[in-house]
Amino acid sequence: MSELEAWVDRPRKKRNGAKGSAATLAAELSTLHPSRTPGTPEAADAALWYSETVSALGLRVEEDVWRADLPDLGDVELRNIAAVVPGRSEEATVVVAHRDNTGGEQQLGDNASGTAALIELARGFAPQETAPAPLPQRTLVLVSTDAGAYGGEGARRFAQESPLAENATVVIVLDGIGGGGRPRLAVAGDGSTSAGRTLVSTASARVEEQVGRSPALPSVPTQLLDLAMPFAAGEQGPFLAEGIAAVTLTTDDPGDPHVPAGDRAGPLVVQRLGQLGRATEALVGSVDISVGAAFRTSDTLFLGDRAASGWTARLLLTAAIAPFALGSSVTLPKSTIGLPCRSCSTSS
Repeated sequence: MSELEAWVDRPRKKRNGAKGSAATLAAELSTLHPSRTPGTPEAADAALWYSETVSALGLRVEEDVWRADLPDLGDVELRNIAAVVPGRSEEATVVVAHRDNTGGEQQLGDNASGTAALIELARGFAPQETAPAPLPQRTLVLVSTDAGAYGGEGARRFAQESPLAENATVVIVLDGIGGGGRPRLAVAGDGSTSAGRTLVSTASARVEEQVGRSPALPSVPTQLLDLAMPFAAGEQGPFLAEGIAAVTLTTDDPGDPHVPAGDRAGPLVVQRLGQLGRATEALVGSVDISVGAAFRTSDTLFLGDRAASGWTARLLLTAAIAPFALGSSVTLPKSTIGLPCRSCSTSS
């Protein structure tokens, strides 16, 4: 059993000590910094709060400050904040959550839950009072991005410009994991790629272990449209465009199935936040003990517990556009079984 597996297997209270929880951190962020619109003084204060909170755990943080032209906001100053947990390998697993929102009326609605879960994950890798901090096989990079509520500019900046992204093999995005809907995976990319089947099946297995049901996936017509006209609403998109396997974990919003739902306007669903927080920890553990090549991106089409390979997806897309030109049927191969999670625990 690796050090990371042993950490995941430890009860949460022993891992994190008596301080706080993800729900408490989400409430603190939303109370102290209810408005986090990119480029505003309030957003800068929220970034400072996040940086100081993670630094207080004993982890070193790096801040990337730049300017960008955002829809409805114009030219604004943005901040990404990254914490690095060195591993035995330079290969990196990256966990991302955007910190911003669209104003005070969306205190919880834009990812206070994902930000809080990111801090809780950082806490688990911080120096411990009674035990040494776990040493992962892969380097772990925890990134709090800006402008996630305005097109994912922070994620795009990190994917394209940060040296920390150069060795990334897997990216896990947390967005609205405290909502009341069914857990859901967003898999579309900004190019003609999607998250590889191994990553999707592994993420699905870890969520099902905690929630008791598998997460929802985009409908087949939606996936076909995403492959034909690539555009990803979630922050996994820029990473997939760079050839990095990425998936967004969120909750379902039946009224808008194409976009990560974000957290509900009212109080967070604490139970769901805890479940998806534990699923994220377990997924990081599964990725850590895997072979990096298993997570190559593809243009896979996901159909429940099955997945169509790239050529099959393109064939189905052609059939949907021009049914008169194609009359043959296609048998879809079964999806790869998810990677193991020998240390998964459903205990709180």
